[in-house]
Order: sequence, then structure tokens, then C-alpha cells
Amino acid sequence: VSVNPDGSVTYTPNDNYHGTDSFTYIVTSGGVSESTKVNVDVTPVNDAPVAKDDTAVTDEDTPVTIDVLPNDTDIDGDTLSIDSASVPSEQGTVEIVDGKLVFTPAENFHGDAEITYTVTDGALTDQATVNVTVNAVNDAPVVESSIADQGLAEDFTPYSIDLNTAFSDVDNVDGELSFSVSGNSNIQVAIVNGIATFTPTADWNGSEALTFTATDPSGESVSQTVNFTVAPVADIVADKATVVEDTPTIIKVLGNDTFEGDDKVVSLDTNHGPANGTVSVNPDGSVTYTPNDNYHGTDSFTYIVTSGGVSESTTVNVDVTPVNDAPVATNDTAITDEDTPVTIDVLPNDTDIDGDTLSIQSASVPEAQGTVEIVDGKLVFTP
Repeated sequence: VSVNPDGSVTYTPNDNYHGTDSFTYIVTSGGVSESTKVNVDVTPVNDAPVAKDDTAVTDEDTPVTIDVLPNDTDIDGDTLSIDSASVPSEQGTVEIVDGKLVFTPAENFHGDAEITYTVTDGALTDQATVNVTVNAVNDAPVVESSIADQGLAEDFTPYSIDLNTAFSDVDNVDGELSFSVSGNSNIQVAIVNGIATFTPTADWNGSEALTFTATDPSGESVSQTVNFTVAPVADIVADKATVVEDTPTIIKVLGNDTFEGDDKVVSLDTNHGPANGTVSVNPDGSVTYTPNDNYHGTDSFTYIVTSGGVSESTTVNVDVTPVNDAPVATNDTAITDEDTPVTIDVLPNDTDIDGDTLSIQSASVPEAQGTVEIVDGKLVFTP
């Protein structure tokens, strides 16, 4: 308690105290002093809880339950509970389960995660953090994308497949995986920096199953097997043709192909036929491509040549050039009274497959029935 200049006093209770208290003050006047007692009733107020930071440890991809309340306090003795909790999404997720925090690290996340939580006594709140150390766990490499089975021609041109895109390892950056291959006797494979280059053995054809293996620095590995089929050569070259819209066209697909024998037979691959037309084989080995009505644009189909017991296929790319199609006028009806002109909008139900803008070119009516004019793109009939 302290005395103010105006003779009043200021009483300040101790921190967080509530209950009764008293003090005595003295008044001196005209040389006479007198004292009396002041009784003070300190009424309670709700004090906010105090949340204290916590720590936790877990392994990568492993949820952890964290009991954060035991070290949080409330001077009033109120029961505390967790009001809310959050964590950056790139670090993971957090839930409140049975009065505790359950933290689930984001997939493959490791390092420090920071959870922010709020504790409440039912009225007031306080905030603290939980620092979670997520220990890294080695992940084995995985097949990122399956390498398709390879169908090749005898004496094929060497080519490459990037194994770095076929395999991946979340723990390792590019270049830390090592690659190997097994199962190849006639298909020669060289792997440099994850690029597998395939070279044929001269004149060999047949099948081999090649197994590619990716290994990480910890020795974890994963494999995938790819079937390679090398077929005997029947020389065949892809074709291009230009066709006019609505016009069946003969395409001499054999003109740029060469074969060892004379027993060549042309057939069509029914699984890869044209999407916008039809095609048929002629007795001389040529084919006739007929575009769908009014179609113009690109199309393609696959044909097969069999010669000497060997079959090989290739694609014909067709460019269908457009022609102007006539518009289609549809009959209309109208009603009017005697001696009363009527305006008839005839264009809305007329069509043009090419999307051209239509207009009325001319109009006529028997003289005995009336007259007709074209006004603002519509017909005006006067009986």
C-alpha cells in the first residue's frame, strides 16, 4: 500500500492473490495523530493458463503421439485442454486425439517440424510449440515408370533408354543410383550415367528378357524385366498421302517398300484403323482410303506386309484437304392475315457444315400470290 498526494492510498494485491487483507493508516492533524484499520477483500479473477514448449522424436513416415499438457500450468487449478493445433502442410499433419497431439510426418519428410498448439482453461488460452525431430529412414529405390517391352527389327539402329526416369529414390538425388543389366546375350547394352544404349548383334533375331536393377548407396535395390523381341527384317517404310475431302483415293503403299520375296501380302491392322475414314486393300497391294463425309484434317492407319513368313507393319499418315460444302436450306412456314405483310427469318434452321456465314441470295413467289423482298437478312412477304 502507498499514500497518494491527495491523501488517498493505493493498495496492490500480490500477484495472483485473492482473499482478505488489512492495513492500518494514521492521520495527523493539529499535532494529534489517530489511526484506524482498512479491511480489504481481494476478489478472484480467472488467470490464463501457461503453455510450455515441448519436444518429440519420431522416424520418417511414422506417426507419434505427444502428451503436451503435463508441463502446462494454470495457477487457478483449472482443468486444461488442447483447443487447437497446426503444423505446416509440407511437414505433416496434426490431430487432437484423446487430449493429446498425434503428429503424422508428410510422406518421406525428415528434419525438424514445428507444431503450434493452443491450450485453454475453458475461457482463456495460451500458445506454445512442439519441436519434432523426424529421423531420416532409408527408402529403397522404386520403379518410377515401367519400361515397355521392346519390339525391334533385325540390325536395328542403336538407341537409348534413360533409366533415371524409369527408377527413382526419394532419398537420393540424380546420379546417386547405380544401374546394372542381366539376361542379355545378343543385345549389347552399355550403361553410362544411367543411360542404357542398345546395340544389335549383326544378323541376330529372337527374344531376350533383360532385367534392369537400380541400387542406392545403402545397397537397397529394385528391378524390372523388359522383354526384347528382334524380328527378321522385311523392309517397309511409312507412307504419307494427301486426299481431297469426300474423295476416295488409291494409295500405293508398296511403292517405297522392298522385300526379299515376291509373295508379299498386304493386310490392315484392325486395331489401328483410320479414325476419320475407311480403308480397303486392292488386289494389286495398293489401298483405297475414303474419308468420312465432309471430314478434313489428319488421319492415319496401319497396314501390314507379310513376305517370306515375316510380317511387319507401318503407318500411313493421311492429310485430307478441305473443299467447300454447299449450305443446306430447310423449308420454313409462316402465317399472316390477308393484306398483311409478314417478316420471315428463314436462316436460323439453315446449316453449313463448314461453319460459313449464310445469307439470302434471292427469293421469289408467284405474282398471283404476292411479292417478296430481302430486308436485313430476312424475307418480307406481302400478299
